Amino acid sequence: MALINFKVKGDIVIAIPNRDMLIITGSEEKQGLKTIKDIADDSFANGNHQVSPYLFKWDGQKFEQWK
Repeated sequence: MALINFKVKGDIVIAIPNRDMLIITGSEEKQGLKTIKDIADDSFANGNHQVSPYLFKWDGQKFEQWK
């Protein structure tokens, strides 16, 4: 069972560029997707404790890499 206490347009898309940052938007938010990708790329390249430069989409059971 997934518990979600906020709404986004479309599916949940996240980025975790480093251990101190989690960014969330919706799959139908074109500007949001661009923004979190830009932030994730910059934070992954320039921050400490890198996790991933990729975006991930929630499919209802697990996160899969967003392409």
